[in-house]
Amino acid sequence: MRTVLRFLFIAVLLCPLTFLKAQQPPQQRMTPEERAKMETTRVKEQLTLTDAQTTDYEKIALKYAKEQSALREKFKDMPRDSIMAKMTSIQKSKAEEVKKILTAEQQTKYEKFLQENRGRFGGGNRPQNN
Repeated sequence: MRTVLRFLFIAVLLCPLTFLKAQQPPQQRMTPEERAKMETTRVKEQLTLTDAQTTDYEKIALKYAKEQSALREKFKDMPRDSIMAKMTSIQKSKAEEVKKILTAEQQTKYEKFLQENRGRFGGGNRPQNN
């Protein structure tokens, strides 16, 4: 009997939390420009890019952020798995283009950066939000 009362007590306490979560507005996605700027800032720090490299990197990041946004919009009602192959292809193309503006030392750092951030930028094994 005590177990049942505890369960009911906990359920009563947690119920309002569920309603509060449902009331929150949906999280807004960043624009491609915002994503490119944020990523450029992080990469500049990690790789110690020159000003010219930073400008070039931001152009590349923006180009691919726009491609990814267009792809997400086109397939927004489809399961995440259906666009992952295309997203991966876009990420590989971007990495190849970025490597062209980096020194050999920076390329090594960039590879490490990509490995460490695989989940953050769309690769890896993140939980799906379907």
